[in-house]
Amino acid sequence: MASFDNKEQCDSCGEYQHERSMTFEQNQALCFSCHDEREEEGAESFMARLAANGYQVIHTGGGCTAFQKTFGHCDVMITQDASHDINEDYMADLGLVVGVYADDLEGQHLFFINPTHTNWDMIYGAVLQAENVAKSLDAISAVQKIEA
Repeated sequence: MASFDNKEQCDSCGEYQHERSMTFEQNQALCFSCHDEREEEGAESFMARLAANGYQVIHTGGGCTAFQKTFGHCDVMITQDASHDINEDYMADLGLVVGVYADDLEGQHLFFINPTHTNWDMIYGAVLQAENVAKSLDAISAVQKIEA
Protein backbone atom coordinates (compact mmCIF):
# COMPACT_ATOMS: atom_id res chain seq x y z
CA MET A 1 0.00 0.00 0.00
CA ALA A 2 1.45 3.38 -1.00
CA SER A 3 1.40 6.44 1.23
CA PHE A 4 0.62 10.00 0.19
CA ASP A 5 4.24 10.68 -0.81
CA ASN A 6 4.55 7.63 -3.11
CA LYS A 7 6.39 5.41 -0.65
CA GLU A 8 5.68 1.72 -0.21
CA GLN A 9 4.94 0.14 3.13
CA CYS A 10 7.09 -2.80 4.22
CA ASP A 11 4.90 -5.85 4.86
CA SER A 12 7.18 -6.94 7.70
CA CYS A 13 8.10 -3.85 9.78
CA GLY A 14 5.45 -1.42 8.48
CA GLU A 15 7.88 1.39 7.67
CA TYR A 16 7.42 3.43 4.50
CA GLN A 17 10.32 3.39 2.02
CA HIS A 18 10.91 4.57 -1.53
CA GLU A 19 10.27 1.86 -4.08
CA ARG A 20 13.98 1.70 -4.96
CA SER A 21 14.69 0.66 -1.35
CA MET A 22 12.24 -2.24 -1.46
CA THR A 23 12.24 -5.79 -2.76
CA PHE A 24 9.09 -7.34 -4.19
CA GLU A 25 8.84 -11.09 -4.19
CA GLN A 26 6.20 -13.71 -3.46
CA ASN A 27 3.48 -11.03 -3.22
CA GLN A 28 5.37 -9.23 -0.45
CA ALA A 29 6.97 -5.81 -0.31
CA LEU A 30 9.99 -5.78 2.01
CA CYS A 31 12.46 -3.05 2.86
CA PHE A 32 16.11 -4.06 2.45
CA SER A 33 16.60 -4.46 6.22
CA CYS A 34 13.72 -6.90 6.58
CA HIS A 35 14.71 -8.70 3.38
CA ASP A 36 18.27 -9.22 4.66
CA GLU A 37 16.94 -10.50 8.01
CA ARG A 38 14.67 -12.98 6.23
CA GLU A 39 17.53 -14.19 4.06
CA GLU A 40 19.66 -14.87 7.15
CA GLU A 41 16.74 -16.65 8.82
CA GLY A 42 16.38 -18.73 5.65
CA ALA A 43 19.91 -20.13 5.79
CA GLU A 44 19.73 -20.51 9.57
CA SER A 45 16.43 -22.38 9.42
CA PHE A 46 17.72 -24.54 6.55
CA MET A 47 20.73 -25.62 8.66
CA ALA A 48 18.44 -26.23 11.66
CA ARG A 49 16.19 -28.33 9.43
CA LEU A 50 19.15 -30.43 8.33
CA ALA A 51 20.25 -30.94 11.95
CA ALA A 52 16.72 -31.85 13.05
CA ASN A 53 16.62 -34.52 10.33
CA GLY A 54 19.79 -36.28 11.45
CA TYR A 55 22.50 -34.46 9.49
CA GLN A 56 25.78 -33.96 11.30
CA VAL A 57 28.67 -31.65 10.51
CA ILE A 58 31.71 -33.72 9.54
CA HIS A 59 35.24 -32.84 8.43
CA THR A 60 35.84 -34.05 4.89
CA GLY A 61 39.58 -33.36 4.79
CA GLY A 62 41.71 -30.37 3.89
CA GLY A 63 39.78 -28.15 6.31
CA CYS A 64 36.45 -28.64 4.55
CA THR A 65 33.21 -29.54 6.29
CA ALA A 66 29.82 -30.85 5.20
CA PHE A 67 26.44 -31.74 6.59
CA GLN A 68 26.31 -35.54 6.25
CA LYS A 69 23.77 -38.33 6.75
CA THR A 70 24.33 -42.03 6.00
CA PHE A 71 21.86 -44.30 4.24
CA GLY A 72 23.34 -47.81 4.26
CA HIS A 73 26.51 -47.62 2.16
CA CYS A 74 25.72 -44.15 0.77
CA ASP A 75 26.24 -40.70 2.24
CA VAL A 76 24.25 -37.59 1.40
CA MET A 77 26.42 -34.52 1.87
CA ILE A 78 25.60 -30.82 1.69
CA THR A 79 28.40 -28.26 1.70
CA GLN A 80 29.29 -24.77 0.58
CA ASP A 81 32.89 -24.09 1.59
CA ALA A 82 35.29 -24.82 4.44
CA SER A 83 32.94 -23.34 7.03
CA HIS A 84 30.40 -25.45 8.87
CA ASP A 85 27.83 -22.74 8.17
CA ILE A 86 25.87 -22.07 5.01
CA ASN A 87 26.29 -18.40 4.19
CA GLU A 88 23.63 -16.57 2.20
CA ASP A 89 26.20 -14.13 0.79
CA TYR A 90 28.05 -16.94 -1.01
CA MET A 91 25.03 -18.46 -2.77
CA ALA A 92 25.35 -16.45 -5.99
CA ASP A 93 29.05 -17.29 -6.41
CA LEU A 94 29.45 -20.72 -4.79
CA GLY A 95 25.96 -22.07 -4.48
CA LEU A 96 25.47 -25.16 -2.39
CA VAL A 97 26.67 -28.66 -3.23
CA VAL A 98 24.26 -31.54 -2.61
CA GLY A 99 25.64 -34.96 -3.49
CA VAL A 100 25.23 -38.70 -2.95
CA TYR A 101 28.46 -40.57 -2.39
CA ALA A 102 28.58 -44.38 -2.37
CA ASP A 103 31.25 -46.03 -0.18
CA ASP A 104 32.37 -48.42 -2.91
CA LEU A 105 33.03 -45.66 -5.46
CA GLU A 106 35.75 -43.89 -3.44
CA GLY A 107 34.76 -40.23 -3.67
CA GLN A 108 32.75 -40.42 -6.88
CA HIS A 109 29.37 -38.76 -6.61
CA LEU A 110 26.29 -40.28 -8.18
CA PHE A 111 23.81 -37.45 -7.72
CA PHE A 112 25.01 -33.89 -7.68
CA ILE A 113 23.31 -30.49 -7.80
CA ASN A 114 24.61 -27.00 -7.23
CA PRO A 115 21.77 -24.51 -6.68
CA THR A 116 22.77 -20.84 -6.54
CA HIS A 117 19.35 -19.45 -5.58
CA THR A 118 17.97 -19.01 -2.06
CA ASN A 119 14.63 -20.78 -2.32
CA TRP A 120 15.34 -22.91 0.76
CA ASP A 121 12.23 -25.06 0.40
CA MET A 122 13.25 -25.96 -3.14
CA ILE A 123 16.81 -26.72 -2.01
CA TYR A 124 15.51 -28.91 0.81
CA GLY A 125 13.37 -30.70 -1.78
CA ALA A 126 16.61 -31.46 -3.66
CA VAL A 127 18.09 -32.82 -0.43
CA LEU A 128 15.08 -35.14 -0.12
CA GLN A 129 15.64 -36.27 -3.72
CA ALA A 130 19.27 -37.00 -2.87
CA GLU A 131 18.09 -39.06 0.11
CA ASN A 132 15.80 -41.07 -2.19
CA VAL A 133 18.72 -41.73 -4.55
CA ALA A 134 20.87 -42.90 -1.62
CA LYS A 135 18.11 -45.19 -0.32
CA SER A 136 17.56 -46.63 -3.81
CA LEU A 137 21.28 -47.28 -4.32
CA ASP A 138 21.48 -48.97 -0.95
CA ALA A 139 18.47 -51.19 -1.81
CA ILE A 140 20.04 -52.13 -5.18
CA SER A 141 23.28 -53.02 -3.42
CA ALA A 142 21.41 -55.21 -0.93
CA VAL A 143 19.66 -57.09 -3.77
CA GLN A 144 22.96 -57.56 -5.60
CA LYS A 145 24.50 -59.07 -2.46
CA ILE A 146 21.58 -61.49 -2.07
CA GLU A 147 21.87 -62.60 -5.71
CA ALA A 148 25.64 -63.07 -5.47
